Amino acid sequence: MLKTIIVALDSTDLSQRVIQSLDELQIQPATKIILTHVMSPPESDMETAVDRPHTSEELLYRQIEKQLQSYQAQLPCERELELAIGEP
Repeated sequence: MLKTIIVALDSTDLSQRVIQSLDELQIQPATKIILTHVMSPPESDMETAVDRPHTSEELLYRQIEKQLQSYQAQLPCERELELAIGEP
């Protein structure tokens, strides 16, 4: 029996297929699934145009978080979300 499964997801349609494939693993209620997504770091202030909105990273973060929450709702066991900023 698998105790913990870490699932790395991105923002493509492939992520939905990955979530669906978890059904094939016959996950038990005691299994813990950690859904992860790594976002690229934001540009430094020196590289950002002055007239460009600065909320784009926050908006993207919220969109990804919402998508992960919808995947999380499909899972029949304990689950966590992990969003990180770094180089994937």
